[in-house]
Amino acid sequence: MGMSHFANLKEPIFFGILSFLLGITFLYFFIMFARRTGKFLDDPVNNNKNHSIHTEAIPTSGGIIIFLAFWISYFIYYFSTPLRTSGFLVSSIFIAGLSLLLVGIYDDLHNIRARYKLLIQFMMGLIIYFYFMPGGLDLGFVIIRSHILSALFLMLFAATIINALNFIDGIDGLAPGVALILIVFLLYINKIGSGALIGAAAMIGALAAFLVLNFPPAKGFLGNAGTLFLGGFLAMLSFFPRKPDGVYNLYPVFVIFAIPIMDVAWAIVRRTKKKLSPFYPDQEHIHHKLLNVGLKPRQVCFFLWSITTLLGLLAVKTRFLPPTGKGIVFILLFVVWLVVAILLRWI
Repeated sequence: MGMSHFANLKEPIFFGILSFLLGITFLYFFIMFARRTGKFLDDPVNNNKNHSIHTEAIPTSGGIIIFLAFWISYFIYYFSTPLRTSGFLVSSIFIAGLSLLLVGIYDDLHNIRARYKLLIQFMMGLIIYFYFMPGGLDLGFVIIRSHILSALFLMLFAATIINALNFIDGIDGLAPGVALILIVFLLYINKIGSGALIGAAAMIGALAAFLVLNFPPAKGFLGNAGTLFLGGFLAMLSFFPRKPDGVYNLYPVFVIFAIPIMDVAWAIVRRTKKKLSPFYPDQEHIHHKLLNVGLKPRQVCFFLWSITTLLGLLAVKTRFLPPTGKGIVFILLFVVWLVVAILLRWI
């Protein structure tokens, strides 16, 4: 039994390592290109980025490398296996991911309006809806069965996951680390297998490679290209594997990703109260507050990674609770967040 299980993991491990090696190689040349040409550099001084915590120009749009390492690894698997995943699904995910990446690259270079980014995020939600056609969305304490409400919710869901990842990408290593933790727990909780397992393994490899250079002090950033593409991937992965009854359980995602989701929710409230755009940058996110109390960037990173891991374990232990129990979990998480927010003088 054990040897059989290990044999089943050979392919995911192989493509994860392949993606890691590709990512390391591409990152080396990308950083060298960025520094020599001056392109794809995040320069907080010349670009007036007052919300940035770094002071020197650092290569950004690292999402390009994650995209390339992931898709090259996955396509090698896809075209070498006789039992292929649906071509429609793969092409849809590729086109959606490429669209998110290109919008992110353009935003890194020219700063496009938030409404246009939000539009493509909504489109990602609709792609998820039209492919999976959920008969129900299980949020833990309630199940949405209306097709119209499901489509609207998935548009909001995709935008929330993408922006939550984007908002916590303000400190070296934090966003890719949190994303990697979420992927690992989704693999376990949802029992993801087949082509989706290979894809998840390839993404883990690409993220691990990127963390080598993004860990404090970072030599490269995800950029909007990275957070948009990676956020879209996480939103899509939440629905694997396809469910025979059509009811998809999103409870684990909301628990594991609780910190980024609460961060983006409070950012919207905070900025709206100030009559600012919900996407107006500031230094009021959770990682900024932890830096303000004296923690160093590495400490903040490890602390929030640890909390995310604990939330993952909480999702594992509570995933079979009845709706009332899951509702209580959400209430307790909100109360804890509220207490921490008050202690950090966040609200």
